[in-house]
Amino acid sequence: MRRFTDASALVADLLDRHEARGGVRLLAHVDYHGFRSIADQDDCLAQLQALERAGGVVLKSERSDGAERILHVRLADADVLYRHLGRSPAARAAAASLAGLRGRADLPDSLAPLLDEVQDRWSRNVGWSLLRPGQSEALSRAVDLAAALARRANAGAAAVDYRTFSRRTVGDSKALELLATAVVDILARLFPDAVPDPDLEAGEVLSSLGVTRLPQPFLASGALTLDGHAFPDMPYVGVPPEIAHRLTPARPVDYVLTIENHTSFVRHAAEINAGKSGLVIYTGGFPARTSLAAMVELAMRAGAPVFHWGDIDPGGLRIFVHLERALRERGLPLMPHLMDAGLLRSHGQPAGRPTRRLPVGKAGDSALGALWDMMAGDPAGLELEQEALDPSAPRPGRTGRIRPAASL
Repeated sequence: MRRFTDASALVADLLDRHEARGGVRLLAHVDYHGFRSIADQDDCLAQLQALERAGGVVLKSERSDGAERILHVRLADADVLYRHLGRSPAARAAAASLAGLRGRADLPDSLAPLLDEVQDRWSRNVGWSLLRPGQSEALSRAVDLAAALARRANAGAAAVDYRTFSRRTVGDSKALELLATAVVDILARLFPDAVPDPDLEAGEVLSSLGVTRLPQPFLASGALTLDGHAFPDMPYVGVPPEIAHRLTPARPVDYVLTIENHTSFVRHAAEINAGKSGLVIYTGGFPARTSLAAMVELAMRAGAPVFHWGDIDPGGLRIFVHLERALRERGLPLMPHLMDAGLLRSHGQPAGRPTRRLPVGKAGDSALGALWDMMAGDPAGLELEQEALDPSAPRPGRTGRIRPAASL
């Protein structure tokens, strides 16, 4: 039950609910126990009675202990209440705030239905993609950022950090960080070909387009050459992602292994791959398109079985499936390494934070399809970070020996 000691706050609440829900029977109540003084009570009641005389509300009253008390206040005419508060209807304000965007000729026709959706929500005082009603300037910046991302997808541009990309695009270095959800939602609606998978989270989509908080070098462990020139002996090498396609294995390897997280990559390179029997590649979480293309090309050149080792969590499984699809296009199967249901049951822990659930069946015929569906239907929400395991060498036809780290 909504109770108020201020008539204007009561009226504003009625209008908020009127805009959100339409013409339903809307009631509010006077908080007789909340007034600081009799004078405040008399002033509130006098304003409500004046609004009733103007036709804006209907008061339901009763007599109790010799005094008349208002049981509830019902909205009667919203226009009267708008004039009383000097407030414009949300629908009118939403239309006005979006007029500038609707008039832009530099954006695709698909912007119009998106703006219709935003206007409908803002007209009901409901936000859209974390943008509050009236944030038209923020929406305009999000549209510009999405358009720039689409151009990157088509051009295969070099990696760039969030703030540099944002400053170059809209003149505000923090805009992308603040608007990432809206930017990716707009990108998926206006430029769907730029989004590799509609189920990816905003940060994963941005990473796939080479826009990250801090661009990563392309890191790989193994006997490698760059333009035919061998590297000195070292656990791993790093090159700018845009030249990674020039790397070539110097000799045959037993396996190719992509690894999601940096600590696990460094440990595998030092502890397992010291003899350079494998080709081990750091994905840096969700790989950018430039890096992903280089990974696939290296795997093709290596001609060895390809594995991936990552976190057993929603993000880790999405990375696996994304890599798997890219490799499959070149005829290469991807096998999981240290990623299976038994390991999750034995060593997994509840996530301890809200996570985006995996949609059942979305992995299709992926090598991790069974694990994906198990996690999608797991009410406990178990997850396992790969750093909890010691590295081991994958073997063709197997997922690798499961060995928990010593700390476990």
